[in-house]
Amino acid sequence: MIKKNVMDENTVLLAQDETHVRSYQALRATWSPKGEQKQIPTYGHHAQVTLFGTVDTQTGDIFCTTADSCNAASFLEFLKKVMKHYANKKVIMIIDNARIHHAKQTPSSFSKRASSVKCPLSSRQE
Repeated sequence: MIKKNVMDENTVLLAQDETHVRSYQALRATWSPKGEQKQIPTYGHHAQVTLFGTVDTQTGDIFCTTADSCNAASFLEFLKKVMKHYANKKVIMIIDNARIHHAKQTPSSFSKRASSVKCPLSSRQE
């Protein structure tokens, strides 16, 4: 847990998560006249973008970036951007237990100004 005396004007408490936006639609059953099946064009690829974001729990400010994929390298790039955005602050980040958050690649330079609080497993991960 986060101790009250840790929070001061030089510290931000951020809640972090990521999501994926996909450009392909789910096809559903529909009615059509007998013998006139609706043709749905496809483009041969499934484009997507990953959004990484944080919410400052004290002010409600949102910081969000995009990435081509959701992996440890993309998460580390996001962390660099967060640290640059909050350049003069100590960062405490609430994260879930996604695999990308446990990467061994996390540079030790983050530990000087940043720490994380891991949430328990969500119901879909149990």
